[in-house]
Amino acid sequence: MNHWLNELMADERQKELQAEMGRIRLEETGKARRPGISARILRGLGKWLIAKGEGLLRRYENPNTPASRTQRYAH
Repeated sequence: MNHWLNELMADERQKELQAEMGRIRLEETGKARRPGISARILRGLGKWLIAKGEGLLRRYENPNTPASRTQRYAH
């Protein structure tokens, strides 16, 4: 075989290997990883705290008047 043919075969083999690696990566990223119970509880707690904090802001801030640093929250 001549040098050009060897180079062509090596390039084809490299493309095949890269395509196979791409398929393997897709399989690995496609696997579902279900969060554990602690992660689900903490996520729910975080969402609840954010909702309560936003509710407090709506309740105690007056949007019609500009608030200074000392008047931002009700005391």
